[in-house]
Amino acid sequence: MIECDADEASEDLIREAFRLGVEEMQKIHKAQSDFIAQTEITPKEIAYNKPSETVLQWVETYLTADKFGAMTGNAKVGFNDLYYTYEQELLKTGKEQASEETQEEFTDSKIKLALFQVVKHRIRDRVLHESIRLDNRTIMDIRPLYCEAGLLPRVHGSGLFWR
Repeated sequence: MIECDADEASEDLIREAFRLGVEEMQKIHKAQSDFIAQTEITPKEIAYNKPSETVLQWVETYLTADKFGAMTGNAKVGFNDLYYTYEQELLKTGKEQASEETQEEFTDSKIKLALFQVVKHRIRDRVLHESIRLDNRTIMDIRPLYCEAGLLPRVHGSGLFWR
């Protein structure tokens, strides 16, 4: 279906324009079809960089309740600092942990991903089962908010908001 409001052009001219457009599109389609027929498409297997169960269990045992407890109740900066510290410790000990057979499992990216997954799981588990968020608020508490409207006298709609 084609809908247009072509007051300046006649129906015959519009019809001819569409006919020419279809002809050109068919040429392009034929060229693409010919090209595809000449190429050989072989599907490739995708190698995922997911951590193995061995690495996940190793990170689980590393991140003790005390270490995770130190991460809770902190502001974002404190949490990120501890997370980075744990990540660096895991990367250092991961190289020592890896043997000849498991060296491919203990890559930096897999260790980092495993730590992320373990921390994410613990945070969600804490919210779901204890109803306490990472910053020790309950699920019914909201952060303190501050807002001020009309902050700048000459600018319309100026304001300040933070939490």
